[in-house]
Amino acid sequence: MRITDEVLVREVMSSPVIESKEDESAEEIARKMMKYKVGAIIVTSENGSPLGIITKTDLVEKVIAKNIKPSEVKARDIMSTPLQTIEPEAKIEDALRKMSKLG
Repeated sequence: MRITDEVLVREVMSSPVIESKEDESAEEIARKMMKYKVGAIIVTSENGSPLGIITKTDLVEKVIAKNIKPSEVKARDIMSTPLQTIEPEAKIEDALRKMSKLG
């Protein structure tokens, strides 16, 4: 039996999930990442539905490397979609398989 056979997603996921609204600036998102020490933020709609994700890599590739002012670009413009999710009670092995399949 491998260790991944026993570990559940909820045991390794970041909690609580840090969110931003789609009209927040990249600058605000970067500040949240630093404040909460996370590498990604979930972008949500006004009603709280998850829309996409922004990672530190997204900020570097889509904002900094293109010499765009972080205060002038919105989350909706740089978030990655569609957002892939998995239930917290799923086995980590299933999450790894899903991530591998999706690239």
